[in-house]
Amino acid sequence: MDTRNWRKTMSSWTFDDMRELQNRKLRSFIKKQVYPFSPFYRAMFEREGIDADSIRTIDDLQKLPFSMKSDIAPSDDNPARPREFILQPNEELIKKYLPRTALAHIALTKLIKGEKGLKESLEWEYAPVFNIFTTGRTADPTPFVFTRYDFEIWNLHSSRTMDVLKQQIDYQPGQLFINAFPYAPHGGFWQVYRMTSLQGILTLQSGGGKVMGTERILNAISKGRAVALIAIPGYLYHLLRIARDEGRDLGSLKLLITGGERAHPEYREKVLQMARDCGAVDPGFLAAGGFTEQKHYPIECIGGVKTGYHTWPDLDFFEIIDTESGERLPDDASGELVYTALDGRGSIVMRYRTGDIVDAPAISYDSCPYCGLRVPRINSVISRKSEIKDMYLTKMKGTLVNLNLLYSVIPPLAEVKEWHAELRKKNDDPFENDELIIYITSAEGTREEEVSKLIELRMKEQMEITPTKIIFEPLESLLERLSIEKEMKELRIVDRRPK
Repeated sequence: MDTRNWRKTMSSWTFDDMRELQNRKLRSFIKKQVYPFSPFYRAMFEREGIDADSIRTIDDLQKLPFSMKSDIAPSDDNPARPREFILQPNEELIKKYLPRTALAHIALTKLIKGEKGLKESLEWEYAPVFNIFTTGRTADPTPFVFTRYDFEIWNLHSSRTMDVLKQQIDYQPGQLFINAFPYAPHGGFWQVYRMTSLQGILTLQSGGGKVMGTERILNAISKGRAVALIAIPGYLYHLLRIARDEGRDLGSLKLLITGGERAHPEYREKVLQMARDCGAVDPGFLAAGGFTEQKHYPIECIGGVKTGYHTWPDLDFFEIIDTESGERLPDDASGELVYTALDGRGSIVMRYRTGDIVDAPAISYDSCPYCGLRVPRINSVISRKSEIKDMYLTKMKGTLVNLNLLYSVIPPLAEVKEWHAELRKKNDDPFENDELIIYITSAEGTREEEVSKLIELRMKEQMEITPTKIIFEPLESLLERLSIEKEMKELRIVDRRPK
């Protein structure tokens, strides 16, 4: 693909054009990179008796077994397991596995640049220089490695994404973005950095509340007349709620961006209303999706869930499978999202089961109604299997409960300022019944008894349970429970049952 004309290309190409490009990329990537240099996937091909040359199209990917989180995560018996997914060329593997055309290219590089130049070229392409980590919710934190080649891909992804966004908010040079993602070795902060400062956007890379503090971030938004605010959902809500309570002027804001957690429809409308209450005129909202293993993160257009997460088909391939059988489903079905890299170095995954359940239509290929691009767009209505926290409530009709539903039950209530949920065992006895305790800071002018009845009614209607207890606390106490300026993500639902 001619990257110089990518917007024109991606606005006009057909599905067949896109698929042919992906087929070419997949064939080349497996033959020249994955099979020769990935310890995990070379062993998998040989163990399963799969000829790497037989994977010639996207449909042929179905011959490969799935990769899982458990394949990648370090363990006590194999702490170095993540290294098996890093491309690791050496002289023996290059001579043994690379096709003649690739060997000829290496020989030409050596002829032109010399031995030292060839070594520097290979180091630029393959030597690890950067790590990000998964958050470790379902397994130990897992490192994913980047090389300088990967930085080029990340920059390409970021430049395309920001080019689309700048047009939608009519960005002018010198207008300020605020990055309030927590500074940490996870992808969110660094994705924003690459999308903003490295693309010519004036940005305060604040490090979030833990580094800069909420007061200074709010001052920067109002005094710097920031046009965009970027934060994880809980902290974005926290910033806007405080700004509204303090009567701050945030009238310059045009755009709210979040990522790292699902942004429920009720949440989206609530933070947009908070921004409007602070003077923002018709602000836009969009969320980023993705996962650490992808190494870059697709985002929506300003139309939000109507547009879906925009992916770049020359970099990634996504498919939908049945969660039980593992069979590939039509793109417009509902099912689990599976990811395959089509380019990259460092850590690479193929047919990786994300654990993300995408509502139908899962993947769309028609033109985005906001930016006009014809790229694969993943439905933003996603539930993560890794986030589902089921508890057995023996004194609540023995119901298995998805506590993620609390996110759609409590936040829409204007009577609730903040909330936190805890799972406990009665009397901290591991053999006793489960208890669900909801902590609430209610809005001014409300009566606790009425708020309790409202929460209980909504939980009964939407979750078929009622909480064991609702406890009202001052905002300061509840914020301590959330650890909103201490942790990378707020502690919204916590399991304190004895292990």
